[in-house]
Amino acid sequence: MIKRHVHSISVHQSGQIVPIDLRLPSDATVCSGLHALATAPGVASTPLLGEYALEFEGKQAHPISFVLTHTSAEHFQEHKPALIPLSEQLENGMITGFYRDLGHALDANGEFQPYTVRFTFELRS
Repeated sequence: MIKRHVHSISVHQSGQIVPIDLRLPSDATVCSGLHALATAPGVASTPLLGEYALEFEGKQAHPISFVLTHTSAEHFQEHKPALIPLSEQLENGMITGFYRDLGHALDANGEFQPYTVRFTFELRS
């Protein structure tokens, strides 16, 4: 059976580092995909918002690290991005890591705008 698990974090200030520490549902045996999406209302167009690094199974698996770009709601509806394909075997379902804001979430006046990052994990049981 395939299902999705969503974990959201909030970014409140420029340069903020948000720790990620979560446990996936216990019936999941494989994480087969991952997607991260930033919801940043009021942010003028910017190529990069932040970066994230995740480690599965208490640092026993190779870390996953990516840069997160800004996607407008309109663009997301027209071009829904695909999941990053993974094949991470899960025993305890622990995921640790961080998200770091790169200071580009600015409005037209150059002021930082808080935003949310949503991580979606595709799980198989």
